[in-house]
Amino acid sequence: MKALIFQEKVIEVKEIPFEVAPELFWVDCPDDCVPGWTFIDGVLAPPVVTPPDIPQILNEYNAGIQAYLNDVALQKGYESSLYCLSYLNSTIPAWAEEAHTFLAWRDSVWIYVLGELPKFLNGDRPLIPLEQFIGEFPVITWPS
Repeated sequence: MKALIFQEKVIEVKEIPFEVAPELFWVDCPDDCVPGWTFIDGVLAPPVVTPPDIPQILNEYNAGIQAYLNDVALQKGYESSLYCLSYLNSTIPAWAEEAHTFLAWRDSVWIYVLGELPKFLNGDRPLIPLEQFIGEFPVITWPS
């Protein structure tokens, strides 16, 4: 295999090289070489994979999940999840029932999150975008 190098990056991999411009050149490469590898000081190497910043990811997930909870409450007419929950002891039964429904649902969301996050951290499941993760949450069923 041959790797075509331009500005220290592999841009093409071929079995049979072809003529290229003077600023490009071919070097021997292993079978697993793909575009994106680097060629520096005569050494061809795969890209360095930076491990995820777990505390940052957890903070982003936490903020995103809380924003999602607030959005669900907002869709029902509450300013936020906290405002919804402030009606738990309302003297108006319909509002109290909505608050209790929201509380039970919120708890089920966090139970799910706390069960799944260790799987991401331990590598038992691949880290997925937050929006996709939120799609796995239980769905709230408001009282009618």
